Amino acid sequence: MMPRRAELVEYLPELRRLARALESDRSAADDLVQETLVRALQKLHLYEPTGSFVGWLATIMRHLFIDRTRRRKLKPEEPVDVLPQALEPRCKGDPSDRLMLRELDVAIGELPAGQREVLLLIGLKGHSYEDVAARLDLPLGTVRSRLFRAREALMRRLEADPRALRRTRPGARRIEQVAAD
Repeated sequence: MMPRRAELVEYLPELRRLARALESDRSAADDLVQETLVRALQKLHLYEPTGSFVGWLATIMRHLFIDRTRRRKLKPEEPVDVLPQALEPRCKGDPSDRLMLRELDVAIGELPAGQREVLLLIGLKGHSYEDVAARLDLPLGTVRSRLFRAREALMRRLEADPRALRRTRPGARRIEQVAAD
């Protein structure tokens, strides 16, 4: 039984990837991984070694996800503005948001200068690709490839949802906050 418990840790990256594919919200995905691990530990004695262990874990996660989706349809979550005042955060910024912004700031700082410059001009300042190409005296294709490489590097570094960094304007607000700190 103990060797299987140790295997759970080995499959965490796969479980996190699957959870992020199922859940669009990062914290909901983390909750799904945690619920899956708890359920797997409770039902470990039922696992039959004839099948793939990671497949068994993925099936547990899929069933939990379906259950959660059904529950959400039956009883939708209350909007945050309806919560009692005692449950509201005490400070304006969520600490996890500040931590994420700090990580983003460090990750942007580690980009090569050309990629960082293009990313900030397009993502933060809102310039068009053509405008950035003219400002930096670069071909348009070079601007596009530098932006693509910068976004890919940030996604790898931050393990972000690829769609989140492609929306440059909402992300620009976060970059502005980092730049203000």
